[in-house]
Order: sequence, then structure tokens, then C-alpha cells
Amino acid sequence: MKHPTTELHTMNNFNLVEQSKLAIVVSSILWTTVIPATAQQNLASDSHDDLVEFFEAWREFRAPTSDDGAPDFSPEMIARQWAEYPAWLAKHESFSVDTWPVSQQVDWHLVRAELNGF
Repeated sequence: MKHPTTELHTMNNFNLVEQSKLAIVVSSILWTTVIPATAQQNLASDSHDDLVEFFEAWREFRAPTSDDGAPDFSPEMIARQWAEYPAWLAKHESFSVDTWPVSQQVDWHLVRAELNGF
């Protein structure tokens, strides 16, 4: 019969191993999102042309391709996209559209609808 502290020690080691694995995965995801998120943060400003560039970058972000040219919807890619999604929303909200013509404000709302479809 095992001593109760031996069993507890084994369980703690298991939890530490699992926690370490999780920390590595989370760190990897965060590390891979730093550069892309930083790059897209510089897109938004106050012009309609910048909104168009933002939307084009969003479309590229949503349709990642693998080395063979096929769409990459792997769990890793989806996790990366979800990690970056809040930054995209924040950038979209940073546009000052109050002085834009109504037709351009409609474009802003259409881009927002596209973001909401994520």
C-alpha cells in the first residue's frame, strides 16, 4: 500500500507537468501574435482609405494559407486568430468617422458587421 503523501506527490508532479505544457502553448501563441498584432495596429487612423486598408488586411488575416496554398484552419491558426481578434475590434473602434460622409460611415458599419461575423 502506498503512503498517502506519495500519491499526493505524484499528483502534484502531474499537475506541474500539465501546467508547464499549458504555459508553453500559451506562450507560443502569445509570441506568434505579437508581431502580427503590432503590424495591424498601425493600420487604423482617420481616413476612409485607411479603413479600406484595414479591411483588406482583415480579409488576409481571416483567410490564412499554408505552404501548399490551401486554407489553414488548424487549431493553432484558429487559436492565434482568436487571440488577435480583440486588437482588430479595438482598431476598428479607433476610427473617427463622425465627420465622414454618410456613404463612408456606412462602409465603417459594413466592416464592423464583417468583424462581428468572426
